[in-house]
Amino acid sequence: MANSPLVSFTKLSSNHSGRRTCSISRINPHAVVGQLSVERICDCFKDRSRQASCNYCIGADGRIGLCVDEQNRS
Repeated sequence: MANSPLVSFTKLSSNHSGRRTCSISRINPHAVVGQLSVERICDCFKDRSRQASCNYCIGADGRIGLCVDEQNRS
């Protein structure tokens, strides 16, 4: 599994549930309240106490960030 070539910023989070065992079957977009940059969104998911993550994020300026590698489940 390869990460998207559209990513312009990467800050990997350890908040994931390990390697994928199945192929991706759906995409679940979630909203982030606020006008945040990809750097700030990825920072939010770095915090272990949040117990949350995402594979990709889109900042207020439209840039795409990678928070969890595709090979792992967010």
